[in-house]
Amino acid sequence: MIERITGPIRGYFVAFYADEFSQSGESLAYYKICAGTPDSYWGAPCLLKDGIPRSCASDEEALRAAQEMARLQIGNLPPADQLAAARENRPMYSFELQQYGALD
Repeated sequence: MIERITGPIRGYFVAFYADEFSQSGESLAYYKICAGTPDSYWGAPCLLKDGIPRSCASDEEALRAAQEMARLQIGNLPPADQLAAARENRPMYSFELQQYGALD
């Protein structure tokens, strides 16, 4: 299991979690995009969260895939100081997610 926090990226912080899910050693990873620095993945209040759509050969590979997805999502968002959800430190509403392409 790997847990990692990075940022700021355009004013956002990202908490990651990757773990092996099968005896074959395949791993999945998840990420949370946050307005502030989270203490951990599990306790992170986030604007949006998602995971990678496929399994990977290792925790590190899964984590790299999640980092790439999180960076793409952040690239679709305005800078953190311009996003209402970030200023209010709340999850994004569904219409906000759709507006910024997070539901695609």
